[in-house]
Amino acid sequence: LQVYTSALIFSPLNSLIRRVFKEEEPKWLKVKPIVEYNWSPCLQTLSRHSDSVLSVAFSADGRYVASGSQDTTIKIWDTTTGEEQQTLNGHSGFVWSVAFSADGRYIASGSEDWTIKIWDATTGNELQTLNGHSDSVLSVAFSADGRYVASGSGDETIKIWDATTGNEQQTLNGHSGSVDSVAFSADGRYVASGSADGTIKIWDTTTGEEQQTLKGHSCFVFSVAFSADGRYVASGSADGTIKIWDTTTGEERQTLKGHIYSVLSVAFSADGRYVASGSQCQTIKVWDATTGKELQTLNGHSGSVYSAAFSADGRYVASGSSDETIKIWDTTTGEEQQTLNGHSGFVRSVAFSADGRYIASGSDDKTIKIWDATTGKERQTLK
Repeated sequence: LQVYTSALIFSPLNSLIRRVFKEEEPKWLKVKPIVEYNWSPCLQTLSRHSDSVLSVAFSADGRYVASGSQDTTIKIWDTTTGEEQQTLNGHSGFVWSVAFSADGRYIASGSEDWTIKIWDATTGNELQTLNGHSDSVLSVAFSADGRYVASGSGDETIKIWDATTGNEQQTLNGHSGSVDSVAFSADGRYVASGSADGTIKIWDTTTGEEQQTLKGHSCFVFSVAFSADGRYVASGSADGTIKIWDTTTGEERQTLKGHIYSVLSVAFSADGRYVASGSQCQTIKVWDATTGKELQTLNGHSGSVYSAAFSADGRYVASGSSDETIKIWDTTTGEEQQTLNGHSGFVRSVAFSADGRYIASGSDDKTIKIWDATTGKERQTLK
C-alpha cells in the first residue's frame, strides 16, 4: 500500500496515473510533496566529464555513445543503463571529435594534442596513436568499412590513416586554412574537406590526388556532408549560405540562401533528397537538395544552432542550440514535436541512433543526455 501511495503522490500532477487515480490519493496526508506538472522529458543524464563535451557519436546499433571532452578524455556509455563503460585516457588536450567504426568495435578521437587515437570500444585499450599533424586535430571520420580514418587539422592538411596498422597512407595538401570538417563518401573512395580558406576539396583516398576544389563561399566552411550515393556534397559557411556541389564535375548545383548568419551545421537525409542546416540566426532550415527550394524554416530556438541531424527515415530533424535545449522537428510540416530541456550549457552536438529511436546530446554543462525521440523523455544522463 505504501508503495502505491508513494507512486501516486510523487507522480506529476498532469501524469496519466495521477489523473486516473486522483480519487485514490490518501486523505490523511496533510502536506503533499511539490512535484512537476508533467514528466520530465529527460530519460538519462550522463555526467562524469569534468569539462565541456565537444562531440558525441552513437555506435551503429545504438547501444553505446562515445563522448569527447575538453577534460581530455573520451567516455563510452551504455545508452540503456546510463552506465559508464570505459574512460579512455591518453590525450593531453581537448578532444574535438570522436567517431565509431561502422561495426562499433573501434573509436577514433582527434585532439588538441595533434594526435588521433584508435581505441578498442569494448576493452578501452588504446590500439594506435597516429602522429603526424602539427596542430590540433579538429575532425575525424571512419570509412564505411572501418579500414581507414581521415583527420582534418589546424595545420591545413588532411591525413588518411590505416586504422589497423596506424600507418599514414596519404597526406592531402592544398588548403590554406584550418580543416574544420572531413567526411568519407559511402564507398570510401573519396574524402571531402571543408576549410577556413572558404573552399571544399574532394580527394581520392587511394592516390591522394585532389579531384576537385569547390570555390564559391566567401568565408570559412564549417561543415561538409556527402549524400549517401556520393554524388553530392553539401557545405555550410560563415557567409550564411549552403552550397550543393556535384562531386564528379565540381559544379555548384545550388546555393541555398536564407540564413542571415553563419551556417554551423549541414546534414543530408539518408535518401539524399533533403538538406538540413543549422545557423547562428537561431533557425534550422530544410531544403530540397535537387531544386534548392527552402521547404521549412524551423523557428523556436533562442540561440545559435550548433548541430542538426536527420533521423534515418528523414521524417525528423534534431537540433542542438546555445539556448541549452534540443528540439525535434517534423520535416514535412515544420512543427516542433518536442523540446528537450535539461542541459545547463550550450548543446554543441546531437546525433540520432541508427534506428531513430534515440537522440544523444553533448553540452558545455559536461554531460551527455540520451533522449527518447518519440516521447521526449530523458533516458540517461551520462556524467
